[in-house]
Amino acid sequence: MGETNCLFFWMGGLITPPLPNLLAGALAEMGKTRLNPYRFQSFQQHSEDLILGRLDGTAFCQALCDWALPGCSGVDLENRILAQAIVDDRILELIQGLPVRYARWVIVDLPSPWFLALKDRKKIIDCFSDEKVLLLSEAGLPHVMPDLLDTLADRARQPMSRCLLLAQNAHRTIQALNYGMPAAVITDASRLKRELILRNMIVQFDPMDRWSLSL
Repeated sequence: MGETNCLFFWMGGLITPPLPNLLAGALAEMGKTRLNPYRFQSFQQHSEDLILGRLDGTAFCQALCDWALPGCSGVDLENRILAQAIVDDRILELIQGLPVRYARWVIVDLPSPWFLALKDRKKIIDCFSDEKVLLLSEAGLPHVMPDLLDTLADRARQPMSRCLLLAQNAHRTIQALNYGMPAAVITDASRLKRELILRNMIVQFDPMDRWSLSL
């Protein structure tokens, strides 16, 4: 199987809130706390089209406005969604603390203009570097999964067995495992730290729950 030497971090749900949470936060700001976007008939398909670059962010938001937010513009909803995309600094700290022998990539599941507009984008770039930021909206994939997995291995120039996908979405991690790529469900910084310690990528070195680099 070989040692893992390339880690892929799924941005939505791990580094920033996932898209449904971003939308829920934006709707709550507008007083629409009871509005469930999953009741929108085409929400799932629209979401995948948005992630893969087949639908731009304003059009996605306008479709939601036309469905349930009369009088609201897609641009206004779009700006409110972007304001919710706050980076989890604890996650980035753990990622930055990985030994240099581990190549680290981020999978961006927001359209390119949204990613470019994130106020914390520099923190993400500083953690991963430009060449290791994979924008799904520019990857030219027909579907997110499992099509993405071959792209990840190709970009990293590694066999899948040496890669590790870390994501909040359990369905995606199961798909990756079934396809032959190691994967783990990560829901927060504590879970990520535990996973990295279990895989001997970092080591816990004192009883105060701190961690250090693996030798």
